Amino acid sequence: MKDDGLFIDQLYLQNFATFESERIFFGKGMNVIVGETGSGKSLILDALSILFGGRAEKSMIRKSAEFSVLEVNFHVTDLSVCDYLTRIGHPVLDNQIIIKRIIHKKTGTKTFLNHQVCTSENLKKFSRRFVDLVGQFENQKLLSPNYLLNLVDKFSKNEISLKKYQHLFYELQEETKRFNSLNADYLNVETEKDFLLFQKKEIELVSPEIDEDILLAKKKEELLQQRSNTQSIEEAIDFLSGDNDYNILNQLNSLNSIFSKLDDLGSFKNKLIEIQAALEDLSYELAKNLRESDHDEQEYIHIIDRLDSIQKIKRKYGPKLCNVHEKLILIASRLKYLEDLEHSIKTSQKKILDLKKEAFEIAESLHHSRLLAAEKLSKLLTKAIQSLNMSGATLRFEILKKEELNISGFSELDFFAETNPGEGEFKVRKTASGGELSRILLALRQILSSKDSVSIFLFDEIDSGIGGKTAICIGSSLHTVSTHSQVLAITHLPQIIKFAGHIINVEKTSIGKKDNQRTISKIDIVKDKNQFINTITEH
Repeated sequence: MKDDGLFIDQLYLQNFATFESERIFFGKGMNVIVGETGSGKSLILDALSILFGGRAEKSMIRKSAEFSVLEVNFHVTDLSVCDYLTRIGHPVLDNQIIIKRIIHKKTGTKTFLNHQVCTSENLKKFSRRFVDLVGQFENQKLLSPNYLLNLVDKFSKNEISLKKYQHLFYELQEETKRFNSLNADYLNVETEKDFLLFQKKEIELVSPEIDEDILLAKKKEELLQQRSNTQSIEEAIDFLSGDNDYNILNQLNSLNSIFSKLDDLGSFKNKLIEIQAALEDLSYELAKNLRESDHDEQEYIHIIDRLDSIQKIKRKYGPKLCNVHEKLILIASRLKYLEDLEHSIKTSQKKILDLKKEAFEIAESLHHSRLLAAEKLSKLLTKAIQSLNMSGATLRFEILKKEELNISGFSELDFFAETNPGEGEFKVRKTASGGELSRILLALRQILSSKDSVSIFLFDEIDSGIGGKTAICIGSSLHTVSTHSQVLAITHLPQIIKFAGHIINVEKTSIGKKDNQRTISKIDIVKDKNQFINTITEH
């Protein structure tokens, strides 16, 4: 296996089915998991499937335990993997990726990726991108037309052209949305313009200044205070010299008449005259001040009217005057947009035509490249599947041309197989048997593993129903895949085991007394491969 990549370093199982507490170490290249039927070897792939986002069943918790803990550690040196995890919010530390899932009987399942809580969706996205589990129910990704088309593009080195095309395609989608929006606006352009002009006129008739309402409200309070003062002055004038017989100056006049009849009271008379003169001056000054306050009353009425107009504008376009000004700017901008709408539609239409032309040219080039690659790949895969002891079988990629552009161009891929000569082709994803499918997928991985982003391949029941020469062929093919990626495969065949670089033996034992026995699975890393193969061959 290449040094620069991603591989599973170890797996920890606690209270998981028949596993009580086991730590399993894996090697970089080809790993095989062996053991007697029912020993628990398939549980290892079940655990990995759960760790890669599969459903965690509470029934997998070991009897009498409250929870299970599953944890897998990856070693990573591939920068694309690290960048991907950073983008989704789970950065890598010390070249280690750690996925942990705790399955609790009462509280459900908790998931962690690089020591942070992780959604099952993010876990699935990561695993689907970098890990393949090939088994009875895990073949949909490998056989999806879009995924296979992506592999064809990698095989034919179309990545740069495809990236350029996809950039154009997204730009075309956005411009098409803009064009549709422009046309929708154009249908009601006159009605909208009339409405906007009405709003503009309504605001401009008032033309409020920023914070004018605050300043007017302050002035209004000042004038209200002045109005209160004016009322007090009016009361004082009325009390001093009002149109009544009981005002102070009239009373003083009466008092002065009384004093004039008295002798030897000159000093009192003079004081009375002084007082009367002072009060007359006071009454005059108060009256003068009152005449001047008439202007303030007119200003108060103006302020009330102005505040009323501003309040109406604020209720309609506010709630603040700054919002009213923003609204006026938006109206002006929208009116300019509507005035230029016809020209904008023509410009957008031309841009769409130019983008389509360029996109179709690149799509045509991609399609031609894919046709050549599909023909070459079909021959390579046919040769590979025949080397897996399916003599006479053929595989064929079919590339069809669709009329409409999509994210990949206008190529559509289908994958056909003829496993029995003369019996006709069938679509692989629909009708291949389990054994046929396993070998087809293995052949596909053997040809394309060096070109795919996937770094880890898990094969379950890869040797189901085979033996002899076929087993040797499959073992050799698995070994070829392992030169580019890590391989984990369950097997019981010595013909396959001999190709492995790392052998994990699962053994099942019983513990406890006769009336209270418990089953437990244990892990043993095989150190002497040849001796182990001889042992199982003898049995």
